[in-house]
Amino acid sequence: MPRWEQFLVQHSANDPRLDFSWDTLRLFLEGFSPVDLPGLAISSRQEAEEFIAAYGYQFLCPSLEADSEDLVIPDEVENPATLADLLLLSSDRGDPVLSSWACAVLRVMHTISHANLAARTPYFREVQEQILGPFRDHLYPSAEEPQSLGRGPSSVPLRAAFFKRRKSRESLILKLLHKPDNVASEVYDRIGIKLVTPTKLDALLALKYLRKQNLVSLPLLTPGRSRNTLVDLERFREAYESLTAGKARIDDEEATDQEFFRQLAYRPTKEAKLLEDRMAANPHSSPSFRSIQFTCRKLVKVSHPAVTVINQLRRQTGDPTLGREVERHYPKQLRFTFPFEIQITDWENYLVSAQGESSHVSYKRRQLQAARRRILGGVLLEQARKKRVGQQRTRNLLSLAQSVDAGTSATDAIRPPEEQTFKKPGS
Repeated sequence: MPRWEQFLVQHSANDPRLDFSWDTLRLFLEGFSPVDLPGLAISSRQEAEEFIAAYGYQFLCPSLEADSEDLVIPDEVENPATLADLLLLSSDRGDPVLSSWACAVLRVMHTISHANLAARTPYFREVQEQILGPFRDHLYPSAEEPQSLGRGPSSVPLRAAFFKRRKSRESLILKLLHKPDNVASEVYDRIGIKLVTPTKLDALLALKYLRKQNLVSLPLLTPGRSRNTLVDLERFREAYESLTAGKARIDDEEATDQEFFRQLAYRPTKEAKLLEDRMAANPHSSPSFRSIQFTCRKLVKVSHPAVTVINQLRRQTGDPTLGREVERHYPKQLRFTFPFEIQITDWENYLVSAQGESSHVSYKRRQLQAARRRILGGVLLEQARKKRVGQQRTRNLLSLAQSVDAGTSATDAIRPPEEQTFKKPGS
């Protein structure tokens, strides 16, 4: 017999060491988000308070405002005396409604905690400038009214360019509530750039321009964060190579490619139609908005705050040696990478994105619906169960009333169908 089986045989089932919370074990072993836990295995106030302290908070839980006319938060959850009470309610298997509501509130609190930490990212102003500044410098005639990405033979025409300087706290909370990871450090689109080109061909040229001008660094692309629903790259490559086969090339390969694309994009030729058809025939694309999206990271460099203060004091006092001993213990510069998202689309798809199911309003509505199902899943299930029970009782009463009117006994009216089916003759 294995040693672990011997241990189970020799010890009582009341041994606290054998009191497993299987969902908690799964959280450690399978790596899903704590937001998706159905409850917490907390059995005492002391355990609840220790849980809170380990999480990093020790405070009274503020009141929460109900934001739905259909769902009413129980008073015990809406106004708990302490956060420990809320944890104990979430672990109360005897009252599934209270437990589900407490879990829902704790999920939102956990998410807001992550969002607040992310919203206070240090050096965020420097991060914004070092990421977005180089892109603005490549927009002509200005970043406010961009007409092209770059200048000269390698430039790419633009219809619009947008900069996301900061993701709002509300948007960050909503995104964390509905995304599986539920970790603020894994939100990649807090800063972003969107480029809108006249055609799909220009979208590829814009991507090529970003690479050639080193506005994005290939080693800093984030694996698994690229999505292309705009072009079928393999089919486009086949068409491009077949159309360029045997054509004379000049020394400036970049200029040749640019001119070739220009001719295809703006002249009503058979080749242009072929390439556009090949690019649009993407079996994996969504029926609505299509784009090229990817996440990159930027190496951000900022002065160490201690060194900055020392330099300010030196200027104020006129003493260049001030703080030299302290300065030796700090690096002059802090370096870290920060993610940003780039989206490239053509004008046609940009117009589609501004209306219908692709619009930002519709996107937010779908996010809210997903977050509601995830956070209030247990509450909604209990509500549906109660509704079904109520409907069944109503049907039973109606059936009883109809049977009485028809002269059937009340006992036969409410007897289960199988009992009526196998009723013996004469009984």
